[in-house]
This record gives sequence, structure tokens and C-alpha cells, in this order.
Amino acid sequence: MLYAIRWLFDKEPLVQPTEGTNREISSLLNIVETVALRHWVLVNDYFSWPKEKNNRRDRRLNTIDFIMDVYKLPEEAALIFTKGMVAEQEVKLKYYLADIKAIVLAEDPSVDIEKNFSVQYAESLMHLGSGNMVWHLSSKRYRLDHTHEPSDPGPACAPENSEEL
Repeated sequence: MLYAIRWLFDKEPLVQPTEGTNREISSLLNIVETVALRHWVLVNDYFSWPKEKNNRRDRRLNTIDFIMDVYKLPEEAALIFTKGMVAEQEVKLKYYLADIKAIVLAEDPSVDIEKNFSVQYAESLMHLGSGNMVWHLSSKRYRLDHTHEPSDPGPACAPENSEEL
């Protein structure tokens, strides 16, 4: 999604250093954008896999198929591998956010860290990732009668009665 936005706006990163903006923070925010995008794509591919695996065109665009092909893994292992990649991206987002906060506070210890644009922007990308995960867990589109992995009870899906949503 972020890359599509960048493409629409002349392929420039969303966060540009401005006069007085710390270039290190700007660089970190661009990394946060990339990590957030990876998280969103991996979550989508993980939950889309049951619908896409039998569709030749969609299957080739899914991370699960790519992992099975490149690493010669069976489907169950590729799904577990993808879940691990999602978790890794979440951890990276938290570390980069902590780095951004540390830089902001080092520049000005009296700053209200929660009102700083850079911190708010990085946090908003994390919240978007959380919202993306919740949407996939509760969306009727991804509700299946079976689990993603035979050895895993699967995600906590929406209530059986969709009117409760």
C-alpha cells in the first residue's frame, strides 16, 4: 500500500527530511514504513492462502507459495515460517519506535514524546498493522470451516452469528 502511494506521488518516501528535522529520524521512519508494509503483506498472504492456493494466478503472488518454492517446505511449514516473519516485523516496529523516541528525547529531554510527530507517525503505522491483523481475524472473507494448519487450532475468528459483528 505504501509503495502504491509512493508510486502515485513520484516514488518519493512519505516522510521527507525538512529543515530542522533530524535526518536519522527521517531515515528510521522510512524503514518503519517498509517494515509496516512487510507486516501488512505477510498478514494478508497468510490469511488469504486458503482461498488463493487453488487459484493458479493468485497462488503465484502469495508469500506462502514463494516460501514453499524457495525453501522447499511443505505447506504447513511455510505457514509457520510466515507467522514467524509476521512476528519478526512486529518486533522490529517496536524497536524502531523505541529508537525514534530515544533520539527525540536526546535532542530535547523536555519534549512531550507522545505529541511528537515522528513518534505519532511510527505509532500510527504500528496501529494500522494491528488493525490489519484484527480485520483479517474477524473478516467474513477469511472465515473458513477449517484451520490454516492441522496442528494449530487457528486464529480466533468472529462469532458464528455474523449479525453480532
